[in-house]
Amino acid sequence: MREIMPAASTSRRDDAVGSCSTSRHPFSMLVLWINMASHTERAAFMTKQLDVAHAHCQDVPWIRVTSKRFDAIAPRCFMAGMPCLLNGSRWSESQVRLLEPAKLSLHTAQRTRAGTIGNFLSHLNAYATFAEMPLPAPSYLLVLEDDASFTADLFCLLPCLINNVQDVSLKTSGMPFHVMRLGCWGRFFEEDRIVSRVYRAAYHTTPNTNTTPPDQRVAYGGAHATIVQRDTVVELIDHLVASGIMPIDVALRESPGPRQHPASQVGHGRFSHAGKPNNTIGSRLRSYVQKTDAVWVTWDDAHLPGWRPAHPAGIRTK
Repeated sequence: MREIMPAASTSRRDDAVGSCSTSRHPFSMLVLWINMASHTERAAFMTKQLDVAHAHCQDVPWIRVTSKRFDAIAPRCFMAGMPCLLNGSRWSESQVRLLEPAKLSLHTAQRTRAGTIGNFLSHLNAYATFAEMPLPAPSYLLVLEDDASFTADLFCLLPCLINNVQDVSLKTSGMPFHVMRLGCWGRFFEEDRIVSRVYRAAYHTTPNTNTTPPDQRVAYGGAHATIVQRDTVVELIDHLVASGIMPIDVALRESPGPRQHPASQVGHGRFSHAGKPNNTIGSRLRSYVQKTDAVWVTWDDAHLPGWRPAHPAGIRTK
């Protein structure tokens, strides 16, 4: 674990925030970066980036950031319709199986199925870990996937980036956001833009044909840098559990209507966080995307050999 309690104001020009001068209000954040034990190159890459970011912001006394590696859930799926073997999940294999939609459990290649379950549960575990931290706890959680890249001054910019979205959420809904993502790949829709570079992560049907460019087949894709907050994280967890397993970037978007996976009610909410009854917030999920030059994701084998198969669109969100 790496912790800083930085000790001079910092400002930087970023298209997302204009001239960003952080206020002197105390700001505390936990950073959990998701990584599989076998991916040591990715871990080294992320550790180096975090060390630079911590050092860059160490002279700002009102910003406190703690970062920690977080074990990824890496399921092993062998047969359609049968539960996958799990490592380290707070939800049991039988519970997870019940939360799988039929298409994922029965009609999806096992490697793809394992990846979808693992990514969903890894994020969910991170959110639950944050929710269960005893007080006093950080106000915000940043979840980084280990293919995220970011600038050295990210931690100094975070108060501005979060305030941008918090202001939008309070003005449009009267309530704080559930989740915000720093950058996405895929399509952005102008009707979802609320202020400069802040978008509602709304539901959209997008064309998915052989003639559609790969980066246009999904709206607001990716969850490489996701921020949640203490005040609303339990609502978010309950929403995700009640919705059932799906790609995490889809789960973190608004939906066209209330989601309620039938199996999530088996046992009267035994899948819900801390025994709370499941609470579907459906299209009322307050989900936003903040475009910023400070964070991006790269599918580039030359950037880090063995990173992952090249993305068909060669997408980089910076």
